[in-house]
Amino acid sequence: MRGTLFVMCGLVVGSSVFAACSSDDTVGPVGGGDASVRDSSVASDAGAEADAPALDAGCTYDEKSDGTARVLGIYALPATSLKALNPYLTQHDLTKALDNGAGTVDNPAPGSGLDYVGGCPGSFWMITDRGPNADGPSGSKIFPLPPFTPAAVRVHLVEGAGTIAIDKVLPIVNDTNAPVTGLPNRSADDVGYERADASAPLPYRQGGLDTEDIKRLPNGDLAFVDEYSPSAGILDGTTGKVKVRYVPAGVSLPDAGYRIASILPGVLTNRRVNKGLEGLAVSPDGHTAFLIMQTPMGPEGTYGSSLVNRVIRIDHFDDPATATVGGHFIVLHQPLASFPGTSKQPNVFFNAGAWISATKLLLLERGTGLLKLVVADFSAATNLVGNPSKGENDLTPEKDGVAALGIAAAATIEVFTSADVPSFITAPPAGAPAPDKLEGLAILNRTTVAIANDNDFGIVNANDRSRIWILRLKAPLPM
Repeated sequence: MRGTLFVMCGLVVGSSVFAACSSDDTVGPVGGGDASVRDSSVASDAGAEADAPALDAGCTYDEKSDGTARVLGIYALPATSLKALNPYLTQHDLTKALDNGAGTVDNPAPGSGLDYVGGCPGSFWMITDRGPNADGPSGSKIFPLPPFTPAAVRVHLVEGAGTIAIDKVLPIVNDTNAPVTGLPNRSADDVGYERADASAPLPYRQGGLDTEDIKRLPNGDLAFVDEYSPSAGILDGTTGKVKVRYVPAGVSLPDAGYRIASILPGVLTNRRVNKGLEGLAVSPDGHTAFLIMQTPMGPEGTYGSSLVNRVIRIDHFDDPATATVGGHFIVLHQPLASFPGTSKQPNVFFNAGAWISATKLLLLERGTGLLKLVVADFSAATNLVGNPSKGENDLTPEKDGVAALGIAAAATIEVFTSADVPSFITAPPAGAPAPDKLEGLAILNRTTVAIANDNDFGIVNANDRSRIWILRLKAPLPM
């Protein structure tokens, strides 16, 4: 399917975005800035797919920066039935979900991950998490639509309309083409119920996935991370089948229905519930992947003040036969004082990652009402692989801190804060809901990034649509 991009001139109005046009009718940044032909290296790096929307001749993302961060555009996914993401769902399934408390079944949430395909305003891969869910009694989770399976979704942005258009959907399935669902795998995960007053929990599904980020591989397959085990894996880019899922040592999922490889450090099983692997950065050749934990590990009662966050590097990521963990690093969260609206340190999250170079990642770090982008440099960071005395296999770093163990954490530098752009989070235009769970990150070029929100399928706020923001940074990234 090939989409058509319509370009109009104007300003951001409500959920619609009309990019400001220069005198020669080329589209430039909303709020000012110069328009020029996109750098050719960016277009080639994007690896645009054959049936992706073409680059619109009137739309460009230049790499100029005047030292001011700004929102270039906002795009929203219109009301869309969840059947568009899971075609096998029946009307009975959707009606029952509403009866179970879903609130809405026409507000998909593919913003748990983001990867730039190419073009302008842009074509992207996105991914949902485990599906509609809400907190239940005694720490349980309510899954009002148990048949839902996570889905990878390719979209393009429609200039003028300010909308997100769906081009392709890949519901995630197992070896027999059965949906994997988003249900918990085992007792170490959430206890799920179909509704708040259910007397019996939902059965565990060893193949269930809570997917949280997505990146394309050169052969068209799709890489993902997952919170449950926690794990990472590869989807067939044509069928949506799980080709492999990398889980921590000691995790056994014999009934997953697809290939399991227990290569990740066993210490990752100490992740907090619903706080597993959240970010993913993959090299352009697909051979190397960095997996980013969302928060420090260990119970909050003991480790709640810890700033220690683990990052795992898988070498030969795209070859399950030879994939191995070649790097195990620590990056420190910013302290709670850096996120004044956040109530406690465990609520400061790393929610996404993007590849800059073999030793540098762009990380999305957020708290309540505030998002920051941080470049993390691992070139001088201590590699914990083969270093059990430095916490390779236990939570000593989380307990004692890195200095006491002689560990060098990744060097970090902040390159963006939403505090500089009120129209992004604190004062969105035309009364739009302030985004909360900003979880998707993609680099378009050295000065332009895209951010996506996880709107939780509208279960918290039925008016909160899945959105993509195009942002201009104050200065170029070190690429």
